[in-house]
Amino acid sequence: MLAPASEIARGISSVVALMRGDDKAVTYIDDAPEAVWRSFTGPLIAYPLFLLLLLTGDMANLEGLSLEGYVLRETALFAIGVFLFPTAMLFGCVLLDREDQWGRYISMYNWSAPIQLGILLLVRVLTAGQILPGAMGGFAMVFALGVTLYILYKIANKALELDMMPTMAVVLFDVAIGIGLNSL
Repeated sequence: MLAPASEIARGISSVVALMRGDDKAVTYIDDAPEAVWRSFTGPLIAYPLFLLLLLTGDMANLEGLSLEGYVLRETALFAIGVFLFPTAMLFGCVLLDREDQWGRYISMYNWSAPIQLGILLLVRVLTAGQILPGAMGGFAMVFALGVTLYILYKIANKALELDMMPTMAVVLFDVAIGIGLNSL
């Protein structure tokens, strides 16, 4: 079931509020099981941004696939990633003794997807259009990646109520899963 517009707005605005320093923003979203499932609307909203990011990227790495085959493969990996990390974090939250915060964490995590991909797509468009040429574009992309890591850090830190090192471990776990999927 998809989230209604009011829940989408609340989810995304909660992530924005967290990024603006409102540490209580993680409490603004519903973390009931049904709401966690509806939060997967976030990655669904982010999917067109993912496609645009994919199609505006370096197409030299098609690895012998047609464009359609490449998009299909990357779409399948995107879908796997959408469910793999939350499933893995079921166990991660048990190890961290944070199983009660899993729903809140995954909801915030899912609602952050359109924001993260929107930031990366904006920088990609600015560099492709030579508005940020050469090294400036490269620096902007590194900065955008840093911002997305910061978003992941803040969500894990506040939603799971973790200290710095366990929070960094959660973020690195997420990044490792992403790198693993991208290597397929």
